Amino acid sequence: MVEIDLIKKKIQSIEGRDVLAIKDDLILLYKSEIFERNLYFQEMRRFDGEELETIKWLSVQEETHANAIEMILSRADVVLAEPVTSVPKLSTDKKELIQFDLDTENKAVENYSKTISKSTGALREILTSLMQEELKHISRLRDYL
Repeated sequence: MVEIDLIKKKIQSIEGRDVLAIKDDLILLYKSEIFERNLYFQEMRRFDGEELETIKWLSVQEETHANAIEMILSRADVVLAEPVTSVPKLSTDKKELIQFDLDTENKAVENYSKTISKSTGALREILTSLMQEELKHISRLRDYL
């Protein structure tokens, strides 16, 4: 899991102008993380055992990612309101739920990759670290298919 104290330290070296240059991309990532958090929270009712523990872990991870991105945006004095992210009606089939989760995680990785290509320095390091965690989410979810 991303060490939030380490991220906070790295964030201090990020210039506001660097954040503003990719502000819209960062806001998209933030919204994506909030959506994923909400999705996993909704799914907690549908799983048990090891699968439930994984869904809880994913929810916490997505919350941490959203907090990190919010801290990055604050370097440019960008204040976010938590977006309204409605979760679609979820299937009752666990395999379908997990496939939806995988699709969502893959889209997040795609968005991270695009944003990373536009960033430099500590900002790039942090985003790369967050994307690596998203890749771990994909790997973990695939284990349940």
